[in-house]
Amino acid sequence: MLRVTIEVIPNGDETKKRPIRVMTISNMSGLADMSDYEVHVVGERHANKKHGLVRGHERKKFGCWALIARAIRALKLDLEG
Repeated sequence: MLRVTIEVIPNGDETKKRPIRVMTISNMSGLADMSDYEVHVVGERHANKKHGLVRGHERKKFGCWALIARAIRALKLDLEG
């Protein structure tokens, strides 16, 4: 499983950081070279939960950053506003 945590750090003060979103990406294919993944995001107050699926990711060829990008697309988030 991958976990991507987005934190806000007010004025760059690490002592005041807090997570605002957490995404988990879980392999459903037993680590096959081409794997399917479940994607879940939880917000700061556990509101606006979202989930999605990534199918057929070639994990050894494309790695984690491509998987994260596909996971974001799978969530169908409004990235424009």
